[in-house]
Amino acid sequence: MESYQTIQLADSFCHALSAILRRFDIPQEAERIVLNCRDPNYL
Repeated sequence: MESYQTIQLADSFCHALSAILRRFDIPQEAERIVLNCRDPNYL
């Protein structure tokens, strides 16, 4: 079971990644894959 702090860190990481993807005009499909990193089924 993940601690709250670990989950919060992962959320921040995914948020930063999605911001980077938008900054560099990465295709939307790739952005969707990154945003799915918070989905437990994806891990």
